[in-house]
Amino acid sequence: MGAGYVFISYSRIDSSFVGELADHLAAHQIPTWFDRRISPGEYWSREIEAAIDSCSAFIMVMSRSARASRWVALELNHSASRNKKIIPLLLNGEVFFELNTIEYEDVSDGSMPTPRTMSLLKVLTDEGAPLAPMIRPTPMLPSPPFASKVWHVPPRNSLFTGREEILRAIGHHRRAAVGSITALCGPGGVGKSSIAVEYAYSQSAEFELVWWMDAGPSSSVHEQLAAMAHSLGLVEDFTELSSAAARTRNYLRRHGNWLIAMEDASNADKVLGMLPYGTGQILITSRDSRFHEIGTVIDVRTFSRQESVAFLKAQLPVLSDTEADALAAAVGDLPLAAAQAGGFMRETGASAGEYLDALEGHASDLLQLGRPANYPRSVATVIARSVDELRNIDPLALKMLKLCAFLAPEPIPVAWMLQAPSGTFSDALNASAPRKIQLRASVGQLVRLGLARLVDVDSAFVIHRITRAVVRDLLGAADRDVLHETVLRLLLTAQLDDLSNVENWALSAAIAAHIRYLGQVNADDAHYVNSQEFRTLLLDVARYLEVSGQGDLAQTLAGHAYTSWSRRLASALR
Repeated sequence: MGAGYVFISYSRIDSSFVGELADHLAAHQIPTWFDRRISPGEYWSREIEAAIDSCSAFIMVMSRSARASRWVALELNHSASRNKKIIPLLLNGEVFFELNTIEYEDVSDGSMPTPRTMSLLKVLTDEGAPLAPMIRPTPMLPSPPFASKVWHVPPRNSLFTGREEILRAIGHHRRAAVGSITALCGPGGVGKSSIAVEYAYSQSAEFELVWWMDAGPSSSVHEQLAAMAHSLGLVEDFTELSSAAARTRNYLRRHGNWLIAMEDASNADKVLGMLPYGTGQILITSRDSRFHEIGTVIDVRTFSRQESVAFLKAQLPVLSDTEADALAAAVGDLPLAAAQAGGFMRETGASAGEYLDALEGHASDLLQLGRPANYPRSVATVIARSVDELRNIDPLALKMLKLCAFLAPEPIPVAWMLQAPSGTFSDALNASAPRKIQLRASVGQLVRLGLARLVDVDSAFVIHRITRAVVRDLLGAADRDVLHETVLRLLLTAQLDDLSNVENWALSAAIAAHIRYLGQVNADDAHYVNSQEFRTLLLDVARYLEVSGQGDLAQTLAGHAYTSWSRRLASALR
């Protein structure tokens, strides 16, 4: 027999599979240990801890019943605190949140571990230590600061940067009100969950219970509350889910000094049915900002440029300040996009210049790569999922998003959308409802799904430059041609002729920013940028800039137009 053995953590409900697993490992000369070896009368907790302390590897059989087991949670946390090699096997249910950064094997069909895993286990038990990880080193699971605490929170982000003002605000809301509810709201990729995790760790000494819940559309509230009940020691392993959940709610109502984080809440209505009311603190993360009626909303935005540069240089110390600034600008200071840029460059050895060149024409593909281990989805996936959801619930909002993806990454006046030519959105409008109300509601849907952000006291909205790039990449060539022509028709509605009326200047300034931007795009868009109508628009913008006291900008725009048009004319005459 080799120098070590494999500890198997499981729920008693899964004993049949575990017995087959142990027999399979034994047939390959891999010793195992699991709790059937404990003799009657032995001190259970001490025996288990000693077995984990001495094992060479730790197999976690993940299942719904294991997720709800208090003892399984204790075993898993203890194995991580001893820095054991954890090998997860998914029997049923979902991958444990604490293990979502580790490669796992799906054994839901009753299959045994693959030859690759068997070879690794053989090495571990023969030698007593791993020669190489399966994908990456097993992360340490968080251990509660005090042994009396109940703790269920994802791993901390070692590269967490900035956000001090938001962290202080969350703490202030807790001190200002008993039973406070704070919602961190913003588009996907701005780092809402990272902020919530950082707050949990930084304030852990203030709470006796800290628990992370998935509040997404497919999440099960009862299962998660039942798991909490097991960890609190309120129920036995075979207690019915609804009963275990009810005991958790009663416990939270009677006790204070707890923090519950609810990630990816789809809307306030669902959260209301999930809230464990009491005197503790509830921290919500959501793309939807409609939580004002149940708590305090904090609008989470992108990094400041200083935070972006610091974050990128923390990942890649070799970056110069100039390179980091250029990368930050290209990803629009979006934290997840910055994390992926750093991850991709670190993994591939690509330079900042190479990444910027690739991002220009292949944003959707590139932003699927370099995802950090502590982010469950890439920024491209986050945006694509929101677009798919929009396709199902609001075709008008989807058409508006596609159209705006070809405008500048600047505020888009809602009034401009309301003035759009009648044919712009006609195929997506409901004939029985007022056009103005439908367009306003669709802007709201874009904001709710994190695809846009309201600015200027709700008079305009802005689409992030990364969202624009991914949406454009998702379109086919035919769709792009149609949208180019639609953009031109929309631009032609711009009212820039009455420049003597100062009241028109605010709207004119916003529209002019988009016309100026499109006047500088590349030759791929020449079929409308080079049209006589668009040239007239550019000249109108130049006149507006001159009249409104922005002569330098007017001269720069006119000079660029003159150079570009002269070059194209000379090329056409050859």
